[in-house]
Amino acid sequence: GAASVSPFLGAVRAEGPLLKGKLSILGSVRTSLIEHSAPVVLREDLPMAYSDMYVKLEGMGDFGRCSLSGLRTFDRGSIDLTRGEEFTWDNAVLGGRCVLLVPDSGTSVEITSGFSIINNRIGRQRTHKRTAQAWRHSSEAHFTHPYSNVTYQWGIWLGTEDMDYLLNERFFQREFFDRRLL
Repeated sequence: GAASVSPFLGAVRAEGPLLKGKLSILGSVRTSLIEHSAPVVLREDLPMAYSDMYVKLEGMGDFGRCSLSGLRTFDRGSIDLTRGEEFTWDNAVLGGRCVLLVPDSGTSVEITSGFSIINNRIGRQRTHKRTAQAWRHSSEAHFTHPYSNVTYQWGIWLGTEDMDYLLNERFFQREFFDRRLL
């Protein structure tokens, strides 16, 4: 592992086995220190922040291997210091994958799944003028099965997604906007 600190960023990273030969981890966290250090180092305020976190677990067994990964990012900054307006942006992703072999059959199965979400907001804290959120999930499984001289391959897939937004503009015509998207 490692750790570092600078006037604008702090970071920590760790990796290694949790169960030797069976389960390992990799993780990192970074975060901005700029809001705290800018008044001292630059002699002015810089109202902004950012951070990210990442973790990956990987496991191995007698008949396969699986991994799980997650990532989260966050950004915030000021648009207009006199009015207290800011933007925020955050993302999160979680995904996994397993590859399994069925003993004595030659059959293999690969399963993947993932989820992601994104949020952003603009305006004053707690009273945002504009917001947007989108998320997506997908999962799939692929099967490979040899039989005689033929290999059969088949799979299934499931996916869902959604988006929501709020655009509070004085001269905004929602009906026009919605028809233009169709």
